[in-house]
Amino acid sequence: MLNCKSMSKLFFLFFLLLVFVPSQAQPPQVLCSHRYKAEHLTGFAQYPDGEDAMYKFIYKNLSWECGEKSFEGTVYLNFTVDRVGSIWDIEIQQGVAPCLDKELVRVIKLMGAWIPASINGASVCSQVTLPVRFRLGWEERNQRNIK
Repeated sequence: MLNCKSMSKLFFLFFLLLVFVPSQAQPPQVLCSHRYKAEHLTGFAQYPDGEDAMYKFIYKNLSWECGEKSFEGTVYLNFTVDRVGSIWDIEIQQGVAPCLDKELVRVIKLMGAWIPASINGASVCSQVTLPVRFRLGWEERNQRNIK
């Protein structure tokens, strides 16, 4: 039978396990239950430094490697920007190639917080549709051996 001192030690060890052993990370809760579409917004969700900076970030961080093949086209993806600017629910609406689609989702997840959309000054969740164009450069296009 355990005495009081033994019980205290066990309780202390149990407490240390709870505090210091990492648990399975739970995803943060989405801050809104409704996503507003563009026609309801008075301010749109936007990348903090503007659209040009957003595309520079995307293209700088993309790996265009897709095995031996080269693809061109526009990937359309949808995602939610919540009330604090976090990006959620990234989905490919129209893809070009699975390897490029997956890579684009990876890069979008790297983005920091956006400026959230608003309705009359209040931050709200909104749906964003983003087109990202994959196009081979003229030099690369002329250097490839097309068989």
